[in-house]
Amino acid sequence: MSRGASASVVQARVERLFYALAACALALWGLWFVHSLVLELQRHVFLRGYEGDQWFVSYEHGFVRRGLPGEVLALFGAVDSHRVQIAGWTITFAALIAVTWLIGLVVLRHTRPQDRVVVVALCLVSPMGLGAISRTPDRYDDIGIALLLATVLVARSRRLSVGAKGAALVAVTAAAAASEEFLLLLLVPLVWRIVGSGSSQTASLRGQIRRTATVCTPAFVIVAMSVAIRPSAAWLNTIQAKVRLPMDHLTAATVLHLSALEQLRFSYDYSGGARYTALTIAVWLLVFVTSVGAIAVWLRLSRRAIVESAVVAGGAAFALNVVFLDACRWWALAFAAFLAQLALTPHSDVSVRSSRVRLAAGAVGLVVAVVALQLPLTTMHPGDFGGGYWASLWEAWIPGPNGTYARWLHAFG
Repeated sequence: MSRGASASVVQARVERLFYALAACALALWGLWFVHSLVLELQRHVFLRGYEGDQWFVSYEHGFVRRGLPGEVLALFGAVDSHRVQIAGWTITFAALIAVTWLIGLVVLRHTRPQDRVVVVALCLVSPMGLGAISRTPDRYDDIGIALLLATVLVARSRRLSVGAKGAALVAVTAAAAASEEFLLLLLVPLVWRIVGSGSSQTASLRGQIRRTATVCTPAFVIVAMSVAIRPSAAWLNTIQAKVRLPMDHLTAATVLHLSALEQLRFSYDYSGGARYTALTIAVWLLVFVTSVGAIAVWLRLSRRAIVESAVVAGGAAFALNVVFLDACRWWALAFAAFLAQLALTPHSDVSVRSSRVRLAAGAVGLVVAVVALQLPLTTMHPGDFGGGYWASLWEAWIPGPNGTYARWLHAFG
């Protein structure tokens, strides 16, 4: 056998080994994911704090920001803890389905059949994918993730007319703004791409801006109202009576009563200051770039398409992380938005040909994903990386965060 043929055989064996390792990582992650989700179900997470309180917020005493989900829930009867549980888990599973659907669209459209297990593993094991939803299944972010999928499905529909698509996009963006105003930052780029997909001429830029603004006008109005209108005293008293938590508890009434500037100051005071915010953003930006880069080299898409999608989604997360400091949630939204952007990107046969580059990127992506599952979900401090934190990584991961597998092994050991 010649030297070249021998090298090809070795390369093929390495690739098969990597595919097997990726499949194993995917299987182990699946076991952790199911187990951690069951633990969250047992904890009744939607009754434990601020996120559960939001479901009691409605338009009963006039408009208030983020009141739409509670208003919709109130249409089905009096809002109580049982209904909050049902609504919260419904939205959570809708987000899980949405991310899985988006991954499926990207994988089926932009990968070779033999590469799909690797791309699926990189997407699912990522701490910004399904794992982020299962670890914090009590956020309105899940509504935004579900709306990202709705936007993609509207854009890809062949049955809807142009007018029907426009009306659907108006409803989706307005619902996002009325649920959590920051979600609009991730949806507007998708709307921009959709309304401009039928024209590629530079002269149509003005028309594309006009069409995007028209679709998003109701959402922009809702955002302006969210900034300008403050809840009334009657609203505050009603929410506090419904929640029935100690006065020192961080409730939805506490946060939603703050102005945008007051909430910004509150966030930075709560997190410890700008330097910890900078550390958090730097770490999550590195994780995001690594994950996106590892996925990108396995896709059959042009570099420009991938970079544009990543920059738009990552830029939105960066901006939100600067203003509001629940770090992981913004990057999880950015990851879903990145997948949504790719799902709307025309197919291309451009790909990275070097097997070594793809294998190296895939290996780094999986390792970073495993390690990043240990990162704190909110603002990071230097102490999070010391005191034996990384030394006990394996013990804590085995292979899931929060010691889920360790507890599982202990229960059966």
